[in-house]
Amino acid sequence: ARSVASRVLTGDFYDHLPLDSDRFGLALGDAMGKGLPAALLGIQLHALPRAGFQHGLPQVVSLLNAHLLGLGDKARCVTLFCGAYERSSGRLRYVNAGHNPPIVMRRHGSHELLETGGALLGALPDARYDVGTTELRAGDCLLVYSDGVTETWARDGEFYGEERLCATVSRLRTLG
Repeated sequence: ARSVASRVLTGDFYDHLPLDSDRFGLALGDAMGKGLPAALLGIQLHALPRAGFQHGLPQVVSLLNAHLLGLGDKARCVTLFCGAYERSSGRLRYVNAGHNPPIVMRRHGSHELLETGGALLGALPDARYDVGTTELRAGDCLLVYSDGVTETWARDGEFYGEERLCATVSRLRTLG
C-alpha cells in the first residue's frame, strides 16, 4: 500500500488488519474536502472500521454512516471501500460506500469493478449497504485506489480516468 497526498494533508486513509488466522480486513476511505478538516476527519474515521470488522461489513458501514450524521455537519461525507478477504477460498466480501470501484484485473486480462454497496457515508440517514462477493484467483490483481489517481491530469490535458488506469494495471500486471 502507498499513500501520496496531493497537498500537504489528505483526507484519504487506509488500513489492513488480521481478523483471524485465515482472514484479514482492508479499508480505504476518502473524506471529502481538502486540508486540515478532511485530514482530521480521515484520522477520526481511520480507527472506526478496525473496531467494527467483527460485527460484519454492513453493520460497520452503517455505524460509520450514523457516526458521521451525528456530527451534524452535512459537508462531512466520506467514501469508503472495505472488505474481508479469506485466504483459503480466495473469497473477498466487500461493501463499497460511494468509493471509486476497486478493480480486479483477472490474470487473462479481463477486469471486474467492485461496485456493490450503497451511498457515501454521511449523506443519507436511512442508507442501506449491500455486501458484494468476488473470488481472487492466482494471477489476479486487486487495485483499491482513491480519486486522486483517476482525477490526476494526464499529459494530454485530460483526467487520467478509470479506463487509462485499467489499461495501465493490465500492462503492469504482465511485466511480473
